[in-house]
Amino acid sequence: MTVAGITPRQREYLDAFQSFVDTNKYSPSYDEMKVALGLSSKSGIARLVDALEERGYLCRRPGEARSIQLAVRP
Repeated sequence: MTVAGITPRQREYLDAFQSFVDTNKYSPSYDEMKVALGLSSKSGIARLVDALEERGYLCRRPGEARSIQLAVRP
């Protein structure tokens, strides 16, 4: 599947996210994704998640921990 309209960093996030879920069978935390992508702050992850949610690639279940899910498989 071609992922259009996202940045290379957003694509990197989606790939790392899917890899984590495939391995662990649950969604990663912001801290785990921060480490996986080599970022220094969780706010960078929050911006990636917000942008991907806006574009329809991710969805969240409000009020739940580790609630981010892929809306579509990249």
